[in-house]
Amino acid sequence: MARREYQKPNVLRQNGARPYWYLRYRVRLYNEQTKRFERMEKWQRLGYCDEMTKREAERARDGLVVEVNNQVFMLRDQIPFREFVSLYRRDFMPNLGLGTQQKYSSLFDTHLLPAFGSLALCDLTTERLQTFLTEKRSGGLSWRSRSDMKNLLSGLFTCAAKWKYWFKPNPVVGTEIGEKEWKRNNRALTDDEVRKVIEALAPGSQVRLIVETLVVTGMRTSEIFGLKWKYVDLRRGVIEVRERNYRGEQGNPKSRSSRRDLPMGTLIERYKSLKPAEALADSFVFHSGGQPLDERSVLRYELRPVVKALGLYFEGFGWHTFRRTHLTVLSEEGATAFETRDQAGHAKVETTMLYVKPSLVRRGAAVERVATRLLPADCAGIVREKRTGASHLDAHLASLLNELMVGPTELESVTSTVSRRRRAPYSHSMVPGGLWVRS
Repeated sequence: MARREYQKPNVLRQNGARPYWYLRYRVRLYNEQTKRFERMEKWQRLGYCDEMTKREAERARDGLVVEVNNQVFMLRDQIPFREFVSLYRRDFMPNLGLGTQQKYSSLFDTHLLPAFGSLALCDLTTERLQTFLTEKRSGGLSWRSRSDMKNLLSGLFTCAAKWKYWFKPNPVVGTEIGEKEWKRNNRALTDDEVRKVIEALAPGSQVRLIVETLVVTGMRTSEIFGLKWKYVDLRRGVIEVRERNYRGEQGNPKSRSSRRDLPMGTLIERYKSLKPAEALADSFVFHSGGQPLDERSVLRYELRPVVKALGLYFEGFGWHTFRRTHLTVLSEEGATAFETRDQAGHAKVETTMLYVKPSLVRRGAAVERVATRLLPADCAGIVREKRTGASHLDAHLASLLNELMVGPTELESVTSTVSRRRRAPYSHSMVPGGLWVRS
């Protein structure tokens, strides 16, 4: 870090019709024309002499120069926002995935640079950023786009702090973008809908196996379209996620958590029949002329027409629908939240839970069980089976258990697993209900 300056200028008196106290100090400001930081003198009036003594003026001086002396020798936060964005694009964004780069470039060009391009980095206060985000919401910009902009700005200032361009708290932290809004139907398919879609696809076709794999494994679209034969372990029956293909660019998985092994279930034989005898380890599983299939073309020309013909299409339907369906069914079949997270390749359980969409039928059945258990028997619609002699049998068993488990002081809990009483050799007897117990 550059060295800091220390200034403690004298309090001066300006004589005239009404004398006042003032001081002079120097700051460094960024000159956009010369692209250099230049030293500049500033005057600051402290107050009129008839309203404050010189001692009071010196105390006011001390409070003012604290901020001046905390400034870095080169005030790098005064760099124009547009220039820092250029540095960010050149030195940081190439480390991100292609999809993220495209999204961030669009946000910079469409929203951020038109709004802040003429300002210095230090001019982007929390209040200014909040006003900007609120105006975007009023203008009809989606919650997802506002969230992406907030995340981008937050990462931008985090990067500025690492590169010593920013020395204050991140101004994005105090901003709000409102409650999450869903503009499209992000639902999962029902069991019947999944079967109808698969049965409507040509047997043995690549697109049918892609759909089957997505609903069985929950892979991301980029992961399955970037799948190579060396990552399909037919002996173990797993698919190893080690690469992905995002719109023609082959690279590493989306995150560290995305590197995972996924059981193939009953699809092993399907992959065995699909694999050519001459397939190389680096050959793509789903390809056209040796090149990976284009996910957008397959969706538009092969899958979506079939779904529309079945009458199952809805706004928001896409490859992600099958991933959402898999995670929902996996959760309904008893997988824990952590198992579902690992299957999805997420770093946080909270992210995975956004994908899980329990069906209304299952929730309705669960509500029925809750109602049957908690509401009185005479409530409308609830019929309970009469248990003849059950209460007598339960009371007898509880009494017998209590006698066997209570200690010599008769103060031990019935749930205690240790009894200090000396027991006689076990004998067996029958209790009401036809059950044999040891006594």
